[in-house]
Amino acid sequence: LKNDAVTMNSLKKIRKFSNNTEALMDLANGRIDAVVVDEVVGRYYISKKPGVYSVLEDNLGEESYGVGIRKEDKDFREALDKALDDMKDDGTA
Repeated sequence: LKNDAVTMNSLKKIRKFSNNTEALMDLANGRIDAVVVDEVVGRYYISKKPGVYSVLEDNLGEESYGVGIRKEDKDFREALDKALDDMKDDGTA
């Protein structure tokens, strides 16, 4: 977001929150106009209040995630790897 001068100049004020819960509470109570959270968090929040909020189509960036599993869970690791590969292949991840 910092590298997008047009967007940055269009914002009146940027406020940082220590966690998503506080940010989403301020959004719900009208103290802020918008919130930037991971898409999965935003979609979960929206699912709890259908028709009230929306997710913008703009992509603000990508980031990698790590998944920790027990070394001995070979079957689970293989299933997880396959699911992630399938998601990459069909565009859902």
